[in-house]
Amino acid sequence: LALATTLGYHANRDAMRMLAQRLPLRLLRSRSEEMEALLFGHAGFLEGNPYDESTSPETRAYRRGLWAAWGKVRGESDPARRPRWSLAAVRPANHPHRRLAALAVAVAHFPAFLRCVEAAPCDPEAVGAFLAGLDHPFWSGHFTLDAAVLDGTLALVGRDRIHEFLGNTVLPVRMATDPTLWQALAALPASQPSATLDRAARRLLGRRTDSARFTRRRFVLQQGLLQVYRDFCLADATDCHGCRFPEALAQWRP
Repeated sequence: LALATTLGYHANRDAMRMLAQRLPLRLLRSRSEEMEALLFGHAGFLEGNPYDESTSPETRAYRRGLWAAWGKVRGESDPARRPRWSLAAVRPANHPHRRLAALAVAVAHFPAFLRCVEAAPCDPEAVGAFLAGLDHPFWSGHFTLDAAVLDGTLALVGRDRIHEFLGNTVLPVRMATDPTLWQALAALPASQPSATLDRAARRLLGRRTDSARFTRRRFVLQQGLLQVYRDFCLADATDCHGCRFPEALAQWRP
């Protein structure tokens, strides 16, 4: 569930989490032959024409395979309960189609993935290398179910998604039994700043140069800034006049 949420990026976290809840790991693992069709079908992405001649032969072959499997089980899906996907301003590499593909590959290799995540001692670099090494014969070369083949290959799980999974899930959980992992968390490089992070930085730090410098430093600084923004800025309807953050900050002691 945590990996699915992370793969959803900020625009589709809720949609990915909802889909993962409706298609739990045990179900997907027990139906491995139709797993991709289940994910794409329940997501609502298999409603088009699988025989569209405007796509490449490779794309048509892959889509027909999904449709053949989905046609046998589509009665299990309720269109009214499908997730709502946000495609506005989503980069092609972060399109929900590719996020679902990455989730499918991770599920297919889940035993090895779990061993990597639960290894003792914790090895963040090994977890990152595992995710970075995930590939798919179709999705490593396509952005969407309709897109032309790419000139080269593209990682299913990029650096920022890996850092977020490590920084928001793996390391915080493992720190409960190994506090020294704080050093690994503090050393995580910053992710590519999002629009939300940019708004938070300008709201809390003011000048554009200061906010840009801060948001490009470390992952933990970015996450801390976002947490303050969510807890205080988004909860304040007084245009900062009644903000509780200065009072909370005054009570903090290092």
